[in-house]
Amino acid sequence: MTGRRTLTRNVCAATLLAVVIAGCSTGAHPPAPSEALAQQWTPPAAAVEEFAGSTPTMPARERSSTAPPLAGVDRTDPDATARAALTVWFSWNTNTDSGPNDAAARAVPLLDGSLAAAVTGSSSVTDAGGQWNRWAAAHATVDARVDASPELVPPQTASEAFRVYLVTQTVYDPQGRVLDTRTPTVGLVLHRGPTGWEVSSIDER
Repeated sequence: MTGRRTLTRNVCAATLLAVVIAGCSTGAHPPAPSEALAQQWTPPAAAVEEFAGSTPTMPARERSSTAPPLAGVDRTDPDATARAALTVWFSWNTNTDSGPNDAAARAVPLLDGSLAAAVTGSSSVTDAGGQWNRWAAAHATVDARVDASPELVPPQTASEAFRVYLVTQTVYDPQGRVLDTRTPTVGLVLHRGPTGWEVSSIDER
């Protein structure tokens, strides 16, 4: 009987190791955004995309922090600035954040003065509605992946840039299992400031 239990433990350990190795080898980087072209998006016209559905059966995976080190963001690149700002803006932790606006406040170093003031003001600039309460009840964390959108935008100038991205929010329970996913389309306006590009508008649709 002791030998059988030992064999079972060894098989389980080997299986777990295989799952961890497989999970760590599947990471992918989002594609680079396409060059801005003729205007099809008129910023900013806020509209929130409804919850797209859930993926309850995906296996757990080991996750790293989604928030990039803001001090290392290349502020000479509007795409790098926009992607970093959105990653922070849409990465939530219901165990430590009182709401989505706490995450938006973490992106302040990449925002211009007007948007930063709105984020740190008394009213919330972002809202997940009833979804936040449901995820908070599950003690969930939310990772954000930012991908380029095929939507056309106005041409970039030396001082102003327009971008549109697809942000995939993946919601995990404390065991790392996927609870929900959400994919809003987000438009941004960026302006070149004294320290480089900075985000002046984030429009979730």
